[in-house]
Order: sequence, then C-alpha cells, then structure tokens
Amino acid sequence: MPDENLGIIRAIWRYPFKSMLGEKLQSSRVTERGIEHDRLFALRELATHKLATARQYPQLLDHRAVLHQEHNCNARVQIEYPDGDIGFADEEDLGVRFTELLRKAVNVDAAWEEQNPKGLFDDLPVHLLTTQTLSYLTSQHASSEFDPRRFRPNIVVEANNDGHLPEQAWIGRKVAIGDEVVLDIHKPCERCVMTTMPQEDLARDNDILKTVASKTESIVGVYATIISNGTISVGDTIRFLD
Repeated sequence: MPDENLGIIRAIWRYPFKSMLGEKLQSSRVTERGIEHDRLFALRELATHKLATARQYPQLLDHRAVLHQEHNCNARVQIEYPDGDIGFADEEDLGVRFTELLRKAVNVDAAWEEQNPKGLFDDLPVHLLTTQTLSYLTSQHASSEFDPRRFRPNIVVEANNDGHLPEQAWIGRKVAIGDEVVLDIHKPCERCVMTTMPQEDLARDNDILKTVASKTESIVGVYATIISNGTISVGDTIRFLD
C-alpha cells in the first residue's frame, strides 16, 4: 500500500572511519553514497590489499572517529585513541601508527580514491535496523545485550509492525524518510563475528552471534541504496512509496 507508515526514526549513526566506533546524530544529509561522511576512511593491508576491519583486528573498536569542524575550515575526521590522545585521519603518519598497533603493515585508504568506486562499504551504503528485531533477539537470549552498537546500523527504526523482524518485509520496496529522502531496500544484512566483539561498556559475547544464527538465520537488518538525496532527522517517519 503506497504511503503506508512503517515507523519512526529513533537513531542515526555514521562511522567516518571503517571499523572504529562512530557517532550518533540528530540529523544528517543523505547523498548517493549514503549517510554523509560515513566510511570516509579505512585501513588497508599492504600485503593483501584487503581492508583491515575489526573482524581481524578487534582493537580498532577501541578507537572512535568523529567529524571535527573547525571555524572556517573543512571538516576533518578526528580519531580518539584509547589513551586519550587525539589525531586525524589525514595525518601522514597514521598508517605507521596503526602498523605498529596491529603488527601488520597497513596504510590509510580514502573512499574517494580511484580504486574505491563503490566506497569503503562491506556491501550497500545504508543499513537499517528496527528496535523490534533487537527486542526479539533479547527475548530469545535475555542474558545477552543486543545493543544496536553491535550491529552498526545507519538508521534505527521503531516500526509500527510488532512482528519479530519487520524490516525484512521491506525488501524489494521503496521507502521515504521525512520529506526528501527515498531509499530502495535491497536485501538482508548477514551478520558476522564482529557483533560479538567488546566495545565501550559492551563485553565480548559469543552468544550474540549464536543466537542470531539460530533464531534469524544470521540475518539482522537490511541494506538499501539511495534514490533521492536529502536530510533525515530523528523523529522522521518512514513509509512505503510503492
């Protein structure tokens, strides 16, 4: 049914540096590359040319990347280190610093480089997740904390549907958020060991992935592409367009 109200946006997240902690936003521009300034930088292994992620290097989750805007200057991605030090993603020695930390030769890669025509995403540029899915997983294993941070969504929706995994019914549909943004929901998001990793106040928990595997066939959330750019905000409604 066109214009069917699906729910309300409860949180918006971006992760300026791949596999580091991100930042929670009240609003954001959405462009053809997804949430503005999302996954701008990543580390790449020199030997394999593969992206270095928290799946192999969980210590990346000890770092937070945020967009830092100085007066009359272009925004820079600021990195907050676990020892309290502050750096920036465009510093020349950043690759050396993380080579020492990871004990693997890496350099810093940027989303706009020629070798990254699709950016630095694992899959499609926008990841949506509903609070109902998290509540369902909690009901299946109450001793685990199914916090949205474990799943790294861009958009968290409180859906009107009380089903277990309401966003899975959106696949193949177009949805509008607020007055401007239109997304095309393409496919489910398959989860990996990264959901079990410790971060901030969340302890390592292997039961997270075991529960997801047994109760949702390893699926949590959905991936989307962008049809129409614009701005989204917490509190916006999300609705079907087709």
